[in-house]
Amino acid sequence: MAKSSMFGGLVSLDTALYGAGDDPMDAVVMRDGPLNGLLHLADEYAQIRANWVGVEAAKLTGNQVGYRGIVASPSADEWYRIGEVARWPIQVRAGGTPYKVRLRIGGASDGTHTATFAAVITPTNWSGASWLGQSEDNVFITAGTASTSPAWLTGTSQGSAASGTLAALSARSGRAYQVPTSTLDDLGGNPAVANQLTVLLELFGKTSNTAGEARLHAVHASEYVG
Repeated sequence: MAKSSMFGGLVSLDTALYGAGDDPMDAVVMRDGPLNGLLHLADEYAQIRANWVGVEAAKLTGNQVGYRGIVASPSADEWYRIGEVARWPIQVRAGGTPYKVRLRIGGASDGTHTATFAAVITPTNWSGASWLGQSEDNVFITAGTASTSPAWLTGTSQGSAASGTLAALSARSGRAYQVPTSTLDDLGGNPAVANQLTVLLELFGKTSNTAGEARLHAVHASEYVG
């Protein structure tokens, strides 16, 4: 992705450089601070890869539910696949490291038992379930919830980064699962081959009891530029 910000991230400048509220601002400070920051935020918010929300209860009829769940009568504390939420060619840095993905997961339970959710960023030729239980940062597991009220859940990536907001494939995985993709460099031109890494965002759920439910209400994912 071509960044529009000059530095590919936010720049922290000493507040003294900005002067008083009505003072004119130096052109370089303006470029490196506010303008670069605004362009970086534009880069960030332009890379949304998933933005799924369930149907609100007031709009449901009959036996309809406004969430996605796991199988009925699940085994306690066993992961079940809820489904694929997104699939896209993730941006990869020159060294082979894929961009990180900022995640938000909204969920609830049946109100009696604890539900937990896991999000996995995985190459398309690799099962998301195979990553569960591994200490990798492309696996993001939420805190448990026993409430019937949908809420954004806190969570942690399972690798060394232990991030509370970001999931990321390792550079090793990013390089290993890239595949050559043919495209045209211009209309009527010759085919050009570029390496591409296509990933899935898969969601899983589990409950603390065979009578429990894991109710997925919302998923938001965006590539993190920085």
